[in-house]
Amino acid sequence: MILNGNDIKQLVEEKNLINPFIESNVNSGSYDISISSTILKIKKSFKVIDLDNQEQISKMYEEVDISNGYCLKPGETILCALNETISLPENVVAHIRPRTSLSRLGLFINLQHMQAGYSGILNIVLHNVSCNSYKIIPNLRIGQVVFEELTDGLTDNLLY
Repeated sequence: MILNGNDIKQLVEEKNLINPFIESNVNSGSYDISISSTILKIKKSFKVIDLDNQEQISKMYEEVDISNGYCLKPGETILCALNETISLPENVVAHIRPRTSLSRLGLFINLQHMQAGYSGILNIVLHNVSCNSYKIIPNLRIGQVVFEELTDGLTDNLLY
């Protein structure tokens, strides 16, 4: 069952679901999420990146302060740290989905699933597939999170 706006507000009060919480970001079945003042920009590399080497992958990113804005160029991909910390109770999962208003401009975010019990700040991929450059600013509503209640809480690992 997808949680409605009233359910989201109740979980914010009872379980600190979203922090900081902005009531105007609540919709009938979702909560708008926004980007912080920091992004991670992927450095260009002219060597093969070993996907099993976490240290090598970590060195691929450069942290950029976008307090004064950032020009996202055509074809560019960045990681945007969210403003919000999401803390899911053991009986709720969540999904990050794009905002239609940005998708129509050619700005796409990755779909993200959060398991029950997850707590943290996500980095969301933002990719500009258009031929236009866009100014990205802190607090830009980049997507929405949809919360769903699990019927029986956590499930033991199943063998298939």
